[in-house]
Amino acid sequence: MYIDTLQVSGFGYLLDNDGNGIYDALRSVGTNQTTTVQKKDGSYLFDIDGDGRWDYIYNITSGLTSSYKEQEKTPGFEIIFVLCSIAVAILLWKKKQSV
Repeated sequence: MYIDTLQVSGFGYLLDNDGNGIYDALRSVGTNQTTTVQKKDGSYLFDIDGDGRWDYIYNITSGLTSSYKEQEKTPGFEIIFVLCSIAVAILLWKKKQSV
């Protein structure tokens, strides 16, 4: 059985278990565990600690690895935007009333 691999410096090896050209798993050198990966927009998402959330994103072309921040989006950002819009509208209304 032939398995394609790609070394990801500092993390381990990407594995293409079914030979279809898309990596399926990451074998971690730190934990000696194999976790699943997902390909998204030409990059691979890693869940290093196995908690079900993506921890890192790896771009094969550039070889860059960075932290994956999708889970850390600011909650309630839309509410802040709406409140600021209302505040601006009130200020403009008050300014119009004083003219």
